Amino acid sequence: MEQQTTVFFFLGQSGAGKGTQVKKVLEWLKSQNKPVLYVAMGDEVRRMIQKLPEDNFFKNNMKHIDDKGELQPPAFPLHFFLNKFIYNYKPGQIIIIDGSPRSLKEFELWSDLVIKGYLPTPNVINIDVSDEECIRRLKKDPRDRTDTQKEESLKTKLDWYKSVRSLISAGVQGFRIVTVNGEQSESDVFTEIKQKMIHLMNL
Repeated sequence: MEQQTTVFFFLGQSGAGKGTQVKKVLEWLKSQNKPVLYVAMGDEVRRMIQKLPEDNFFKNNMKHIDDKGELQPPAFPLHFFLNKFIYNYKPGQIIIIDGSPRSLKEFELWSDLVIKGYLPTPNVINIDVSDEECIRRLKKDPRDRTDTQKEESLKTKLDWYKSVRSLISAGVQGFRIVTVNGEQSESDVFTEIKQKMIHLMNL
């Protein structure tokens, strides 16, 4: 019997608690002995920036874009994913993609992989939190990240995420989208995510 692969994209703007929830999801899946292929897009960008030499053209551009809170080119998330997928994928894995797709073009690029049979129909877990609550949380965040601590870059992030919200609200062909109330307690958010993931994996 062919092993079933399930794909989950996790979306949520800065301050939505996405990173915390994805960590909980990974711990839960590990406790259930579920095989996982995990790619965190933001971490991959920052890791690449750190690895490249100081005079590297891509390092400087990537860092400049990241510091301003803008989106990297839509091909970048696919590059980081494919770099792991091609070499590490095993049938039956649960694929967790953290921080993509975040634009219509990114949705279209991922859709190409689905159409060509490389991925099954993806599930998007959207952790929904208001701009006001995200700003409140980020002001309390002790991490020194220029993309969220500078007012201008944070505004840029909040602005571009509005287009993501619009896409999610309208629905994107070829994607199952479920929205989770991110303004509950941390444990309640995780409970809701886990329940929805269990349901989607049993479809």
